[in-house]
Order: sequence, then C-alpha cells, then structure tokens
Amino acid sequence: MLLGINNFFRGTGNVVIQGFNQAVDTLHQNSPNSEIFLANFTPVGWNAPDIDAARSQIAGIVKDRQQKGWKINFVDLNKAVSTSDLTDGIHLTNTGYQKMAKAFVDAVAADLSSGTPTPAPSPSPAPAPAPSPSSDAATFLSDLNWKSATNGWGPVEKNLSNGEDASGDGRGLTLEGSLPPKG
Repeated sequence: MLLGINNFFRGTGNVVIQGFNQAVDTLHQNSPNSEIFLANFTPVGWNAPDIDAARSQIAGIVKDRQQKGWKINFVDLNKAVSTSDLTDGIHLTNTGYQKMAKAFVDAVAADLSSGTPTPAPSPSPAPAPAPSPSSDAATFLSDLNWKSATNGWGPVEKNLSNGEDASGDGRGLTLEGSLPPKG
C-alpha cells in the first residue's frame, strides 16, 4: 500500500497519518488474513520536516500492528529512491519507478522466503536519502508464487489491469505510454 505524498498538499501531516491509520485498519478489518505491505514516502526535492516526521510515524504504524500480530510489512521507499530519481522534486522518473517496484518485489520475496513480515525500523526522523545501488537483474512480482489472492471484482489478474468478470479480460499495464511485458 502506498498512499500519495500529494496528500500533504491537501492537509497537515497529522491528517495524512490519520488517513494511513484508517486505511490500514480498514484493510485489516475487512481482510484480516491479508498480508499488508505499507510503504513510507519517497524523498522530495526540498526541505520537508513534516514529511520526514510522517515517514517516522508510518514506520511506527507498522511496528505497532506487528506487535499486535498483524501480517504487515514495511517498505522503505525513502531508502530505495533518491532525489536524483525525481523529475520535478516529487514525481518519479522511470528509473525511480523501477527502484520503487524493486523495493516492493524485494519485500514480498523476502516475506515469501522467510514467512516473517519485514520489520519496521524504530520510528525516528528519516536520514537524508542516499542513492540506492542498482541491479541489472530484473525481478518481476508476477513471477513469484502467491500465498493467497483476493480481488473485490472479478478474478485476480497478473500483468493486467483489473478487468471485469472473466479471467484475462484486463488490459496491459502501461507506464508513460509504454507497455512492458510484465507489470
């Protein structure tokens, strides 16, 4: 789950964190056996102490729910992506999106191999982002086996958008107009 940093333009950090709490709690209440992968915010290209504080609070949300026995994982996008991966100080480049996807894939793969949720770090102010090492090896989430799959409308699709009632009726996923073979 990744909730947008754009929400800071519509409210304060407290309002954003309340939204995170509500979304996580609603998801768990409606599907208590689901595994949640909650990400913090990517870096921004300006000094943003309210966003830095919110990153720490997101880690705290994960840690709190893990202590309650929930299947919830932390995905640290602030470490996975750097400011050099931004087009305008907030939106990601293609490389930034690839790094973000890799962070989620790595968290899911680690969870699948260990059976243990990715722990959240202790809540503290986030350090300045560092460039993340890149890997030439592509890993696709759709290549991994699912632990379980649930969809609220029609069958679960791989590498397709959610279609209607039939399997395979979704469309290919696009990124900036290109249609990658896997999504």
